[in-house]
Amino acid sequence: MINDYWIITLFIGEVISLALLVYAVFLGLRIAFKWDAGSSSTAQLGLERRSYLVSTLVMYVASFEMLSLWLFVIIINDHLPPLIRGAMCGTGSLNANEYGWIALILKIAESIVLALWLVAHRLDGRFPEYPLTREKFVLLLLVAPLVLATVVLQTLYFLNINPNIITTCCSITFSSINVGSHRGSLQLAINEDLIVRVWYGMLVVGFVFDALIVFSERWLRTVGPVVVPITGIVICVVTVFAIVNHYAKYIYGMPSHRCPFDMLWSEYYYVGYLIYGLLMISTISSISTAVMKLARKKKSIQAEATILCKTAAIWNAVSLGLLFLLLQGIALRWKPMT
Repeated sequence: MINDYWIITLFIGEVISLALLVYAVFLGLRIAFKWDAGSSSTAQLGLERRSYLVSTLVMYVASFEMLSLWLFVIIINDHLPPLIRGAMCGTGSLNANEYGWIALILKIAESIVLALWLVAHRLDGRFPEYPLTREKFVLLLLVAPLVLATVVLQTLYFLNINPNIITTCCSITFSSINVGSHRGSLQLAINEDLIVRVWYGMLVVGFVFDALIVFSERWLRTVGPVVVPITGIVICVVTVFAIVNHYAKYIYGMPSHRCPFDMLWSEYYYVGYLIYGLLMISTISSISTAVMKLARKKKSIQAEATILCKTAAIWNAVSLGLLFLLLQGIALRWKPMT
């Protein structure tokens, strides 16, 4: 399957991005250890010029990797299903071997981490002395292994796809039956009413925490930027379960249809991209508050980091609010067939 032109295109882009990132890490670490913002020496000026190069390389890598997440989803949801026996959507494609779901999760995590790096870079660029240069380049030591792991798992996934082996699709994977199967970890035997109530409750908690970030200086200085990211991650997971177990049936108009991928098709007006896009914005925004908390430790950027922390909380609340209105609107407008 690795000789498919879609996969080859994605693979070439991933390899180039990884090579650029490795080079950026090599240069970035040299800059981080020699960086002296208070110096006006020739060596420091040279470091500043190279820091522009490193930042540009990482920005390219981040942009491509976030774009490649969309390309990966298109490949597994639109291109591969006709080529794999039993696959009708992304669920069947990912079930083709044990690497599929892990590769998707890693690509999502990779996109979130790179987006957070861009947030830190944006804050750093607002000051002429670039106070976060050392921290953001050292952070690349954590980003690079994640990108490498994503490329490896993605390659293993494509290499181990056997078109002749029948895979299981969404009608089996996301049913409450067969929980004891070898893919039981993907089976969602969850009480529908319970998961919806939990989701509503988590949304209320998320809105309250975001409001405290914006209006309570004490909350912002203490546990707020720690609690909000944790809550945001929990909300992201609960939202996915709520979509699959409850809202999917309204999107498809079928009580038994619970696929998280079919909603990305034109038949459903690509509404899945809007749903998952808002969820990604919410998750990135919530975790960004923690990034801003760390940045606030530097007195020179404390005021600006505070503003961006509150802005991230507002973005989180707005994206969650829009997601709630969208899903509720779908549930009211698209009644399932009985």
